[in-house]
Amino acid sequence: MHSIQLLSGYDMPIVGLGTWQAKPEEIETVVSTALECGYRHIDTAANYNNEDAIGRALKKWFDKGGTREELFITTKLPNFGNRPSDVEKFIKLSLKKLGLDYLDMYLIHMPFAFKCNENTCTAATNEDGSYILDFDTDPISVWKEMEKQVESGRTRSIGLSNFNEEQISKIWKNAQIKPSNLQVELHAYMQQTSIRELCKKYNIVVTGYSPLGSPAAKMHFQAKYNYTLNAFSDLLNHPIVKKIAAEHKKTTAQVLLRHLLQLDVVIIPKSSSPERIKSNIDLFDFSLTEENMEVLSTLDKVCTTFYVVNDAEVHRGVSSLPANEPDIAASNVDTWKSLKASLIWSSVAKGCNCILAKASEIRIIASSCRTVIVQEKIDILNEKLERECYGSGERSLPPGDLTDYPETKNLSKQKSMGANSAQKIKTSHKLKAQTSKIVSSFKTPSMNCTMQKEYMGHRDGVWEVSVGRLGQPIIATASADYTARIWAIDNSRCLLQYIGHNGSVNSVRFHPNRELALSASGDCSAHVWQAAVDWDMSKRVSSLEELPIASSERTIANNLISNNDEQDDPPTLRTPIRELLGHTNVVMAADWLSGAEQLVTASWDRTANLYDTETGEIIHTLCGHDQELTHVSTHHTQKLCVTSSRDNTFRLWDFRESIHSVSVFQGHTETVTSAVFTREDKIVSGSDDRSVKVWELRNIRSPLATIRGDSAANRLSVSSTGIVAIPHDNRQIRLFDLSGQRLARLPRTSRQGHRRMVCSVAWLEDSNVCNLFSCGFDRLVLGWSILPVKDA
Repeated sequence: MHSIQLLSGYDMPIVGLGTWQAKPEEIETVVSTALECGYRHIDTAANYNNEDAIGRALKKWFDKGGTREELFITTKLPNFGNRPSDVEKFIKLSLKKLGLDYLDMYLIHMPFAFKCNENTCTAATNEDGSYILDFDTDPISVWKEMEKQVESGRTRSIGLSNFNEEQISKIWKNAQIKPSNLQVELHAYMQQTSIRELCKKYNIVVTGYSPLGSPAAKMHFQAKYNYTLNAFSDLLNHPIVKKIAAEHKKTTAQVLLRHLLQLDVVIIPKSSSPERIKSNIDLFDFSLTEENMEVLSTLDKVCTTFYVVNDAEVHRGVSSLPANEPDIAASNVDTWKSLKASLIWSSVAKGCNCILAKASEIRIIASSCRTVIVQEKIDILNEKLERECYGSGERSLPPGDLTDYPETKNLSKQKSMGANSAQKIKTSHKLKAQTSKIVSSFKTPSMNCTMQKEYMGHRDGVWEVSVGRLGQPIIATASADYTARIWAIDNSRCLLQYIGHNGSVNSVRFHPNRELALSASGDCSAHVWQAAVDWDMSKRVSSLEELPIASSERTIANNLISNNDEQDDPPTLRTPIRELLGHTNVVMAADWLSGAEQLVTASWDRTANLYDTETGEIIHTLCGHDQELTHVSTHHTQKLCVTSSRDNTFRLWDFRESIHSVSVFQGHTETVTSAVFTREDKIVSGSDDRSVKVWELRNIRSPLATIRGDSAANRLSVSSTGIVAIPHDNRQIRLFDLSGQRLARLPRTSRQGHRRMVCSVAWLEDSNVCNLFSCGFDRLVLGWSILPVKDA
């Protein structure tokens, strides 16, 4: 049986049997037939209500001489057991029903939770039949309990199901035992490119459920929700799929399944027909051509899917929303109108985007357009609350933040509110402060912050932005879409696209003196490549330059650019000047050492390599970190570099002498995401522990200043004048000085700012247009003007 090795060290068969919607009376026969046909991977879930029947089929197989070690059994923690106290109870219940001593894979089925009816071990409901959502559950705490199940031997591996990129990353950062598997809906109409790339970075194996688009869902939704059949695109009978099937003399189902296998996706097709069960595993006597794969990639509809949760079952496979109502489910207009009572947004349900609850059903709608609308409303409410909190007299609103709050006209009026109103707001603010546990210090701000430019074209999240050398009005970006790009600052045009990597590009830096760039990638390599650009091209006026883009239009504009060959096809470069090899895992960052005769890389293999720039040979391998490296940065004039790691430390490496030395800085309590030098020979470090610390080079014992926030800090940057720009997971960018005093927060409204995690920022000292750049997982790169109030 063909298999793939998991991060846990165990092998997972790449073809399994899916059992959702399998009728109880036929499931025993289906599983028995699958085992006879060579299947050794069976996927089920507590929510499917068929673990008992599968257990009986497994017992029959064991009685015939089959062994437990031959099988790979996956089941899932139900959403009504999605809390730390219930994990052990439900895994034991699943083991009992399946008749097994251990599982091969145990997944958290959903990133949200229902209350549990302790008498029936099912989802608790209100009197009107609606499920009771549990907003107190914490996925990270649940994951800690999942880890205990591995330690106890109840399961060999653990993973996630239906989690989005942000949630996966959050679990990953806080996990001792990493997720080995992610199970999501995945088929030709929904190819999940970005989430597959993230999982590739993390070495998480992706399993695709409904790999054929779940044709059985058609009749289910027609019967239960009055959908018309034309609301469901027929993937199996698509002309492109039929043509490829004829070419290879295979069924359309086999073509679709083989397509996913060649994308390195584990598949779990479901069927009750013995013939189809057999043909669904008969996939290894042919391969799709590169041309076949490219054509099938064009079928991807990206985000046209949704899930429906009803009666504690998860109904999947709808590949498009009903055609007669593009914005909402056709049969539930009234449900949508009852938004006021049922629209819920919380950190628990963030991966579902929005949860609509009414009567006996919860509809989870994953439309990106609706997500933007909901998020905008939330932003407005959050900012209104924050304004009221400041106005109540709890603390003064920093003047530099007035740009963020254009509606704030007269704070003195708010301060003079009646006692009752003020007291209510004070109470609300105290509760909010207690919950977030934020410790911030303020001084009178003097910065005016405005967004000036958008650089759009990347097809996936952008991990890093860096600036050109003095006098060159260009920036470079590194993206999970496998490319690095160089942009003209003035008109937002892409001047060059580098496509030489075979994995996510995690970092990009310009050479300090020559027209070269250095990139680091998930393909375990770093590349040096020619960064010469056509300056005449940079002077052309972009078709989108200076056009006012409303928030509802920005997503459309994004897609237009992404699907329109990137603004008239920018020049493309594929071949590097130098390929730097030697790492055995993802290379997260790379930078030029002072003088650029040498360069340094940081990798998930827990080492940093020092290379000779001209020969590409490794001069030193820098060891010592106990966990994966996350970042590397070099000093602007001296042969010093600093490496950051998941081991909660960063290390200062000194190459000024023939024998290098190292100093270890401890002080953070979670992953150090970046550490950079300042012009004053200090080091500023950021961490997932929500703090940023300022250090003296010669004092590794205690920081000079600590800046605390309410979200993890990512790849930060320090200006020549000592302003620290901090990008956060919560989409914020904040500015502080080196003493820890807050200067400003960049605007974040429906028309300005990032909509997802901000990954990196970079200062540029000599530009009249923008002097700060940011990039994020929303695929956007933004240019900002940060000026003292007197110069604004």
